[in-house]
Amino acid sequence: MCFGWTYDERLVVLNEEGTYRVYDLQGDYQQYSLGSEASELGVIDARIHDNGLVALTGSMALLEVKDWQGGRPLSLANTGKLVPVSTRIWC
Repeated sequence: MCFGWTYDERLVVLNEEGTYRVYDLQGDYQQYSLGSEASELGVIDARIHDNGLVALTGSMALLEVKDWQGGRPLSLANTGKLVPVSTRIWC
């Protein structure tokens, strides 16, 4: 599980299945998914920043979410690795 804050002070929580929630200060939230690849293969690691997140999936692919509107994640580069270098979480 990974936690982080957006630029407008909303809490983001990402779980190992690629589902993430964006909570406002009243505790209300919107739930989104990183898609079927993250759901099936899991999220190994992630970094949440002010305007989005980048997640490393079980297939060693990088997915990026820009903004917090629930848009489709962008597939970045494939790392070319078959196994994780480290299981250390960035969060």
